[in-house]
Amino acid sequence: MKRKVLSILMCISLTAVMLMGCGGSKDSSQSTKSKDTKEAEIDEDATLVIPVTGDISSLNALTQYSSEEGDMMLCGSVFEPMYRVGEDGTIEYFLAEKAEMNDDSTELTVTLANNAKWHDGEDLTTKDVQFTFDALFNKKFTSSLSTGLIVNGEPVTLEVVDEHTFKIKLPSPAASFLQRFGMFYLLPEHLFSGVENMDTDELNQKGIGYGPYKVVEHVTGEKLVLERFDDYHKGKAPFAKVEYKVIPDA
Repeated sequence: MKRKVLSILMCISLTAVMLMGCGGSKDSSQSTKSKDTKEAEIDEDATLVIPVTGDISSLNALTQYSSEEGDMMLCGSVFEPMYRVGEDGTIEYFLAEKAEMNDDSTELTVTLANNAKWHDGEDLTTKDVQFTFDALFNKKFTSSLSTGLIVNGEPVTLEVVDEHTFKIKLPSPAASFLQRFGMFYLLPEHLFSGVENMDTDELNQKGIGYGPYKVVEHVTGEKLVLERFDDYHKGKAPFAKVEYKVIPDA
């Protein structure tokens, strides 16, 4: 079965978001997104095969640092950012459905999509946000995301409001934090709770995310195969499967 979709939607789910990277240090304004809205006809049962020159080091968005291609393979498909702030200041939402900075740029309030789920079926809530913050600040694993939670040399603090809303309080005004936090990714609390060494635990190779595609198979040095996640909170992804095929440079 085929349907007409805007090519911009495919760009968002499989290109623009991927190229923003997992580490959170890249400026999202450098990401490119076509302004064209030409319609493309896509076979919903098709497999999109994307050649890449290198593999990924981990199936955990917070610890994957192999290459920009690796970021693309993981962070625009298996995981997704909170949101993206455009050059004109407009916000494009992904995992979050609302993000607001207060007038003096000292407090950011974020509301998660209330129907977001992990790929194993568990609800994604602010418990996962709290757990990820704690893991970062307690240095449970190595990730550059922790530097994004430091403002003028001091750490931010997290306040959980309810299951889907949280506030981040900044030690001093920083208007740029709104854009920076958009690239924040989460760990599943129900899986990683109790793990002592998150850098080396086998859970890093499970790839339990919350993006439009879930991991089916990863053959190191050969391919990463994903399939559409039917319970993705933003609706049906354009392709049934996505395969990243590793073709090393000659």
